Amino acid sequence: MEDFLNKISKKYGAGIMMPARDAAFGEMRPSFISTGSLRLDIALGGGKPAGVYRRRITSVWGEKSTGKTTLANSLIANAQKDGAICLYVSFEAKYDKVYAEMCGVDLDKLVILSPVPEDRKLGILSAEEVFRILEDAIRSNVLDGGVVVIDSLSAMSPKREIDGETGEMNPMLQAQLATIIMRKLPLLVVRHNIAMVMIEQARDKVGGMSFEAKKRMAAANAVSHGSAIIIKMSRGFVQNSDKVKDGDVVIGHWVRAHTEFNQMAFPFKSADMVISEHGGIDSYYEMLGFVDEVDCIIKKGAWYYFVNSMGETETMGNGKANSIQFLRDNPDIFAMLRAKAVAILTERYAEQEEISAEGGDE
Repeated sequence: MEDFLNKISKKYGAGIMMPARDAAFGEMRPSFISTGSLRLDIALGGGKPAGVYRRRITSVWGEKSTGKTTLANSLIANAQKDGAICLYVSFEAKYDKVYAEMCGVDLDKLVILSPVPEDRKLGILSAEEVFRILEDAIRSNVLDGGVVVIDSLSAMSPKREIDGETGEMNPMLQAQLATIIMRKLPLLVVRHNIAMVMIEQARDKVGGMSFEAKKRMAAANAVSHGSAIIIKMSRGFVQNSDKVKDGDVVIGHWVRAHTEFNQMAFPFKSADMVISEHGGIDSYYEMLGFVDEVDCIIKKGAWYYFVNSMGETETMGNGKANSIQFLRDNPDIFAMLRAKAVAILTERYAEQEEISAEGGDE
């Protein structure tokens, strides 16, 4: 077998055929990028803190104003912290730079690709041309290790639509194009160690049985076959209202992310997050919610405390609003608490796995 593998490698290139243990693309736990929400990271890891994985495609879909773009911006910001260059493909030719910066995005390390050239003498690019540019960008290696966001397949305009007459019916063009690109993109994502995120809008399902879901993604069949993770975003499922208030002032709103499909870990887990009015996922508000789950955050009455690196207890503030502001003003303390929480939850997950394994052996 070793002689045969060497022969194949010389003829077709190293890594074409190898023992499964040495195959990089067969790794089911590639590196990941935090979503910015520890709750969602835990859901994506099947109970262990993880995130959105590189070398895989993640599809994020849902109704409008459910946090899809916010989640994408948060992923871009976290990838940029590792020095990666990221790409945002906007088929709608819209990208809110002000809000992106509020989410922590470094605009100098982000490239925008849209089908509308600034030169008005040039025509609007078709979806096929945009994907050719995207393919060239990925093959150039400049995006390796970063995040590529496609927003969205439902907004792309194939060439036949652009060149055709208004009102001409071509209902299958998007699905046909999505089927083609979803066979090519997963291979490029694996080769260049990219975390690709596809944002999809919910659309009404035409026909079907009465008991089936009434909403679905555009080009759902093609996307679902090419995606390793599918996250559905929604609102209105947390408490009686999705608004988060500080007194009478609305400071954010709740959204729910549900892993409908997950090749990387156990699926069907949900995470409730707060989208802050200040922009982005409110990880400070979320951290206080772990008070009953980790021993580094303590609550007594309305007061919140934290355990510092020396094991001593210090005061954060009275009430959530003051404690959140304390964490905002002390990013080093927040990073320390988050790292501690991740370590505690990871260790607890490993212990549960070990207990489950022992039970299975018995």
